[in-house]
Amino acid sequence: MFGFLNIYKPVGMTSHDVISRLRKVSKIKQIGHTGTLDPFAQGVLPVAIGKAARLIEFLEDDKEYLAVIKFGAATTTYDAEGELTFTSEKQVTRAEVEDALKDFSGEILQTPPVYSAIKVKGRKLYDYARKGEAVEVEPRRVVIENIELKNMYSGQCAEILVKCSKGTYIRSIAHDLGEKLGVGGHLVKLVRTKAGRFGIQNAIALDELDTQEKIPANLINPADVLPQRKYEVTAEEAEKIKHGQFLLNKGYNNGEIVILVYNKIAMAAAAALEDKLLIKKVLLTLIIFMLNLPAFAQYDCVKPYDLANPAGRFFTSASGINFCVQQYAQSAAKKIIKKSVNTSKLKVKIKSFSPMDLKAGRFKSLEFKGEDLNMQGVYLSSLEVKTLCNFNYIVPDEKNNTAVFKENLVLGFSAMISEDDLNNIIKSDEYVRLIGDFNRAAEKTGILRIIDTRIKIKNDRFLFIIKTAVPFIKRPQEITISSDLTVKNGNIRFKDTKLINSSFTMDLSKLSYVLNYLNPLEYSLKILENKDVIIQITDVSVKDNKIMADGTAVIPKDSH
Repeated sequence: MFGFLNIYKPVGMTSHDVISRLRKVSKIKQIGHTGTLDPFAQGVLPVAIGKAARLIEFLEDDKEYLAVIKFGAATTTYDAEGELTFTSEKQVTRAEVEDALKDFSGEILQTPPVYSAIKVKGRKLYDYARKGEAVEVEPRRVVIENIELKNMYSGQCAEILVKCSKGTYIRSIAHDLGEKLGVGGHLVKLVRTKAGRFGIQNAIALDELDTQEKIPANLINPADVLPQRKYEVTAEEAEKIKHGQFLLNKGYNNGEIVILVYNKIAMAAAAALEDKLLIKKVLLTLIIFMLNLPAFAQYDCVKPYDLANPAGRFFTSASGINFCVQQYAQSAAKKIIKKSVNTSKLKVKIKSFSPMDLKAGRFKSLEFKGEDLNMQGVYLSSLEVKTLCNFNYIVPDEKNNTAVFKENLVLGFSAMISEDDLNNIIKSDEYVRLIGDFNRAAEKTGILRIIDTRIKIKNDRFLFIIKTAVPFIKRPQEITISSDLTVKNGNIRFKDTKLINSSFTMDLSKLSYVLNYLNPLEYSLKILENKDVIIQITDVSVKDNKIMADGTAVIPKDSH
């Protein structure tokens, strides 16, 4: 399955609850939503199914809400679920509310609620609030495109329409509006009416999707809701995309994201750079030629073999034959793994029900641990990998020293990445070419040109140091960008990015595309995924000045 669902989230469920229910119904694990809705809120929650999850970052992220605010009382949580902190008997008029709303239009600074999931110093704000600990919360810039009073109700309640940018807290608007009017205020109802191109008029109730068969009928083609320009590729170009090759740029602007469409289905996302369209995200490979098949990244394990009989297990444990076969299998697996993972420190462990299984390439589980790895130019201090499902089937190809995967091999991994690892990555030929492509585009557009890059991890912050040649400034400038790391739709992204140690300032929000384009962690994922491995990051953190990343990887059936 591949596409988006426009779900109407009911009150009382978290966004994660919605995803969990859809996973159970659809039997697909690769599902993600485009923006959290509090349990208190209801309305539009776009959900991506299968590989469409990789397109979430390309969707429009503006939101529209209908909010009901009650004046005369403020609460700890800025909504009806919190404890009262202030009350007032003063009555407000419609004219006063309309006048106060003028100060909430345009680009404003907004302080998030203390009861929110935003992290400060590695902890979520609500953790501080629940323990009564004081913490400084920095205001954030958000854009309110439109805010207007729709109705005034009895009981000092106002219904307000808000069209805003991603990251806006409507609870904060309710609280701040109450403070401005001098009477206090809190949110009593919130309905998201629009998220990007997904509207409430077309949303489907979650309860209506109660069987697996109903989901495909309600899937929305990503090509219909993505705002980027589309390019219909030929069969020859589709084959190039499948192998990670670039296409020729046919009139798109430098830096522009283009959605590549084959047979009316979004196949990949590409970035225009000079005369090329560089493949940024491959969404469908084998599936584009077999549109009736389910997406091969469902994380479902095929289990066609039933060889685990008690008699066989007793014989192998009593005779010791299994040990010999297992040692041979582990040695063969180690040889194959080392072909992709260059390291002298590698431990491989295979478990199976019988020696016959192992000889045939069928095993119960596989684990390996390695240190100081080099995976095709991606450096890791350590990596631990283990299979996540029983009965995997691999056919060795001894002639080419490779293996053919006869089932989806689903792996869980934990990786540790040091500062030295990252600096080795950015010295690789592929990354140097990436910088070269950026600079050639920069020369035409007149923006800064990159001379050198390096990475530091200090005080558990990611420091991206870029030495640049800036137009009209003779001496090269060194820009240090400090950032936290976060996971968005299975990818590592910069978060809370700040410019430090610089003699000039710039709006980093306008450079977010460039920063993530140059992000060596995102670059590493792209290198690995070009090898037909489907990778999803589930968690990332910086601890003891090392990056810790956890996730899943799928080696598709029939790949080598």
